[in-house]
Amino acid sequence: MDDIEWIVFIKSIVSKGKNVNVKQECKERHVGLNTLYRKLQKLEKTNNELYQEFVSIHPYKPKDAQGVDFEQLMRESILSGMSQKELENKYEIPKRTIQRKFKEIKEKNSNLYSIYQRYTSLKKGETLHYSILEEVEKEYIPQQIKTEEQKLEDRRKKFVESMKAAKENKNRQLCKHYEEQIERIEQQKRNVEPIKEQGRED
Repeated sequence: MDDIEWIVFIKSIVSKGKNVNVKQECKERHVGLNTLYRKLQKLEKTNNELYQEFVSIHPYKPKDAQGVDFEQLMRESILSGMSQKELENKYEIPKRTIQRKFKEIKEKNSNLYSIYQRYTSLKKGETLHYSILEEVEKEYIPQQIKTEEQKLEDRRKKFVESMKAAKENKNRQLCKHYEEQIERIEQQKRNVEPIKEQGRED
């Protein structure tokens, strides 16, 4: 989508109010949630009024890369054949962040970085030698991915704790703010589609 189409899309989300599922809206338009967030960051400078309208209804926090083990992400890429773009979609971490963090691994773990370089230079149909893959797999620990419900619940708990402190300090303004945030999160939790359990395929 071009810039004008993005503005129309963002306005349409705003017009639907609090009950709209932003992630689902992005899915229907075949755009990533991270892409929407990047557009919003630019919009903050170019059209602050629309930006403020959006975040007042749908407050968001770009994905925090802290706590993510990028060496394990690199191992996952080598073992699964996932591209950086596919890692971005799976973990909701911008590709540019992944690229930057992967470059830092060169200093921390030159052996793993060298294997990754060999992996990315493979031609179609080629694979790394079994002994190399075995070496990578020995050190591999899968990332723990939280569900949307878990992420929202974590945020809710933080606001509940903050509201307790505000009540103790008799700060009515802050209490009202935290109550609104908790209610907003409860609304978001109701909008999250339940995850259907599926049998694992061997």
